[in-house]
Amino acid sequence: LVSALQPFLVPLVSIVIGFGLTLPNFLLDYETINTIWKTALGIANAAFLLVLLIASIAIILRINTGIYNLKKFLSGFIQAIVLANFSLIIVRAMVALGDQLVIVVMKLGESLGVNIDPNNTGSLLPYFVNMLNMKIAFSGWNETDIVKAIVEMTLFLITAWITIKLALILIERMVRLFAAAVMAPLIFAASLLPNYQKLSSQWWENTVKWILILPVTIVFIIIGLYFFKLGGIADPVAMLDI
Repeated sequence: LVSALQPFLVPLVSIVIGFGLTLPNFLLDYETINTIWKTALGIANAAFLLVLLIASIAIILRINTGIYNLKKFLSGFIQAIVLANFSLIIVRAMVALGDQLVIVVMKLGESLGVNIDPNNTGSLLPYFVNMLNMKIAFSGWNETDIVKAIVEMTLFLITAWITIKLALILIERMVRLFAAAVMAPLIFAASLLPNYQKLSSQWWENTVKWILILPVTIVFIIIGLYFFKLGGIADPVAMLDI
């Protein structure tokens, strides 16, 4: 059954996880993001003008002076405008820092003897492909072929599930960072409203989290490959002997 599934499942999983590993920032580098971001920025800047007008009237008429205190308003207003207008640059700079962290992790993996290219996360792909294609030897087993087939199928499905889950996380990371970049101007503009002030801090937390997911994920991959190496399976195409 495993032999029947491998020709269909392995190529599909390889394409998805290969895309996530080799082009982790594809959507951020895509030219269309600039157009979408500029549109969102235009809407945000219009909102800034509207907020400024409303706040000015409120300050002049002393309406809700606790909320629209002049110093408090101006500091938050200027900060929101700066963050909104430089949000795409900020996101790309943060992603670049995350990429440098990935390189550090990859170099650490290389120093541990894992055969990878520190400057190319795609060099991890062959390990996943070959683990899905890995053959299992049952030396010393006296059980029936059915039991062996169940064990083989179980190990294959676990490996496939982990690989698919990882691939989906990497794809979700792309989408989340894309959304964070294009929606940032609107989020910073909305954070000026009394009931939406937490949006800005939530944006920072979520953006940092999704940037760090890639290096953290690669840390666990490196650790797994290192233990494979300690177990005598230094070559990803080796046969697993249980």
